Amino acid sequence: MKLKIKGKSPMLQNRDSIMYDKSVEPRNTKSESYEEYEERIWRKKAHYNDDGIVVCPYQWIRKGLIASQALSANPIKPPNARRNSATLKQNFISGIIITENFPIIGRDGPVTEKDLVEFRCMVSPQKGKVLCIRPMIQLPWYIDIEIYISDSTISEKNVLECMEWCGHFNGIGDWRPQKGGIYGMFDIEK
Repeated sequence: MKLKIKGKSPMLQNRDSIMYDKSVEPRNTKSESYEEYEERIWRKKAHYNDDGIVVCPYQWIRKGLIASQALSANPIKPPNARRNSATLKQNFISGIIITENFPIIGRDGPVTEKDLVEFRCMVSPQKGKVLCIRPMIQLPWYIDIEIYISDSTISEKNVLECMEWCGHFNGIGDWRPQKGGIYGMFDIEK
């Protein structure tokens, strides 16, 4: 099943694995402040493919679809469900297959490092507040995604409904609606 999603709010990225990235020189705590470190590495926090194009990790889409089946969401009831609380969550976990990261398309084509904008915010990781800079993808952005359905109880209509819910209430990226933010919201282009 192929879908095109269209961003309706900017998207923030924050690649946690940056600490393990050998191309990123670690912060020198004696000569570099945390702010200087953030200013030096913020672009590297985006997710890139081997061609240097910013991508949406496939896990974001898959996790959003699975989140749509939580009881607090608007889950789809399976046919012949015996319990009122039954959902298709387990079917989505085993029956939705997404295997590749998807390039993000911006106004002028695929989004690359030069298209990213810095988004500054203060965070409280432990004690006090520190500056955190995230790479932001401005509107318009689009992603062409492909989802394989291997469970016959899940229809394309089910996936479309769940993707619409995901775009409004879950979102993708950092500081999305699911986490109390406003970024990474999207619509499904028909």
